[in-house]
Amino acid sequence: MVHRAIEMDGTCSGEHSLGLGKTKYLKKELGENTVRFMELIKRTVDPDDIFNPGKIYEDIKPQQKQ
Repeated sequence: MVHRAIEMDGTCSGEHSLGLGKTKYLKKELGENTVRFMELIKRTVDPDDIFNPGKIYEDIKPQQKQ
């Protein structure tokens, strides 16, 4: 169903957010560059991964304090 929605210029996300099961479709829907840009924004705004930790970008780890 997700593939069909994207093919019809729809979205894989829901009304209130992106469900955890649908995160794997983000690159197909938005493209690699857009998803990387979204990750850059996440890292910039939330470097300590406080907001929804590990939800979409599992590899984001809190920065080490110096």
